[in-house]
Amino acid sequence: MTSTTDLEEEKSFVVDCFLHLSRFSHDKLKELTLKEKEKERSKYHANLLWSSFLNLLLTFNDLEKTFYSLVFLGSANFGARLLLGKRDDTLNARYRCLLSELRKIEFAHKGSISPPDPNKTVSFSGKSQSDPSFCVDADVLKKCTTLEQLAGIVCEQLQHFVLARMNTISFYEQMPALNNNKNVSVDDLLKTISTTLEELLSKVNHPVVEKLRSTYKMECETVVNLLKTQLNLQKCQYLDSLLSLQSASHNLNTWSNMLTPREARRSTFGSNVQKPASSELFDWLNRFKNLLLSKFTLYFFEVLSQQSGSPSEVKTFLAKTFFDFYNRIIAFTKRSDACSILLISSGQLEQVLACKKLGYNLPCKSIIIPYDADKNVDKVGQNVGIKSPEQPVVVSQVMLKSSSAADFHRNNIVLFAYPHDKSAERHYCHINNMLNTRKQDLDQQDRIIYAIDVKQQCTSVMTKVEGSIYLVVLLNRKYMKPDTHITNFCTSLCTDLRCSKHFTGIKSGAK
Repeated sequence: MTSTTDLEEEKSFVVDCFLHLSRFSHDKLKELTLKEKEKERSKYHANLLWSSFLNLLLTFNDLEKTFYSLVFLGSANFGARLLLGKRDDTLNARYRCLLSELRKIEFAHKGSISPPDPNKTVSFSGKSQSDPSFCVDADVLKKCTTLEQLAGIVCEQLQHFVLARMNTISFYEQMPALNNNKNVSVDDLLKTISTTLEELLSKVNHPVVEKLRSTYKMECETVVNLLKTQLNLQKCQYLDSLLSLQSASHNLNTWSNMLTPREARRSTFGSNVQKPASSELFDWLNRFKNLLLSKFTLYFFEVLSQQSGSPSEVKTFLAKTFFDFYNRIIAFTKRSDACSILLISSGQLEQVLACKKLGYNLPCKSIIIPYDADKNVDKVGQNVGIKSPEQPVVVSQVMLKSSSAADFHRNNIVLFAYPHDKSAERHYCHINNMLNTRKQDLDQQDRIIYAIDVKQQCTSVMTKVEGSIYLVVLLNRKYMKPDTHITNFCTSLCTDLRCSKHFTGIKSGAK
């Protein structure tokens, strides 16, 4: 029988292990566990159940290290295994084997004649509350007097975490296809990760694994807030985007503080402050937050300029962001014939009303849009470009018979315009006509349309960014065929605003 003093030492050991794991200090955890194994091996009567638990702890540490490095997403054979259904060597399969071993230790502690089937349902939310291997007895959690009990309880708690981690792996496997696969949506991913977190928090409640629980909670909450920000920006919701972005930033700062020991954060004169440990996943989430911040400042440039009192302050801030979209647009206008670049939100009346006054509006405040009876717009002209899958660009020649700027303002709102003067307003009728008559073409992924405005003797280049947001580049002269430099700029800018490269980059932890 192990003494109470010895058991307190073992409890402290388990707590320290999960503390190091929460700080990504995998080597330190491995060192402590190996020392504990040597200590247990030196005893005359070694506890076999505790020794088995230590072996599983080393396995769990290796799996978590692999998970946070995102290596499981960057494997060259990842796509082939999915197509062929060969997932025996995947990280999820290795977690499934660990789950089976954890169940064996728990049932050995409880005195079960035979352990549960390792191939039993591994869905986190699909487990029955009546399953004895997944029930937490509050009295058992409080009374832990033997190594067998400690190992059994920790293994029971780790099972819930392993199931949650397996769901998290499936979640991140869908992330690269977020903008390229219609079957994967932000709403579905938000529902998946939120349900997983809720289930975990309700079942993992032992103080010994508190650090592990806190880290997983911080990770999921960060992902949820970042995805909410992405969704709110697509809908041009200023306040919701701001709040979710601030929450994500707070989560990352709190998480970063958790990664560094308190004594290492103290700086003295002439000494270097120890940098916190990190992981590819943490860095990827941090870059995602910085990218969304850059996107937020571009979409709501006018609002931020009004709030700061000086557009120059916003420009200075934009220059320091992760993606300097503003100076990127300016540089393009200097190297091309572009006279104006616009980001326009176009949609139904309800969508326009929702973002007509960007920023926060009092709920009782109504927004009045001027009405114009003349809403008929006719298009005269013909296509002079070639439509092909390899080069989804169309050049059109357009002439307007009747329209007014009121039609444009009724259905659209300008999120961003450079230059910031009103020089682009004379093109609003032409832009409104294109958004109405060529909407089906514009809504196709990466479709770029060149349209010649006969009246203004200029060319507009239009493409869809995301949601109901469109990029419009106004050129000073007529282009009878697509220009490679302009097309590449539109494609690159829209790809970055959609965060497509960032979602795809998670497979390799791309910086």
